[in-house]
Amino acid sequence: MAPRLSSADGLIRTVLRNPLIPGTGATSILDPYYYAEVDPETGNVVRTEYVGAGFVFDTLQMAGSIAAGRVVLQGTTTGVLRITAG
Repeated sequence: MAPRLSSADGLIRTVLRNPLIPGTGATSILDPYYYAEVDPETGNVVRTEYVGAGFVFDTLQMAGSIAAGRVVLQGTTTGVLRITAG
């Protein structure tokens, strides 16, 4: 997910892809994905939530949408995720 700033709370929302093999920069079709909220002033990740593993959760750098009720809608290679923030 391309990072998106929420004007409601000032946090950046994004999806992080963590390489399956720690210590390498290599990615795989089995990598886990996490929804994350980031404080733009400090760069600290303030919250994460596991979304799933595998290429079906790949966001292909598509921008997500922040909807009412702290809901994030994020496109993936196979559909749309509905993530309830916080």
